[in-house]
Amino acid sequence: MTSKVKAKKLVEKYRYRSTYEDMEEDIRMSESKAIQCALICVNAILSEVNSTTLRYEYWEEVKQEINKL
Repeated sequence: MTSKVKAKKLVEKYRYRSTYEDMEEDIRMSESKAIQCALICVNAILSEVNSTTLRYEYWEEVKQEINKL
């Protein structure tokens, strides 16, 4: 999955979510708050990944793509 697609999917996961499994209503978060949540997630991943690996580069690219949204 490209970093651009991953960035969009992460933000969408935070933006559209249900509060309870048995509820049909979706809770919508503002896009700016969803972006902040996605960035927190990516920063946590980056803090756990060795900065010399390809995975680190990938997540840095994801972070850049989230910042572009």
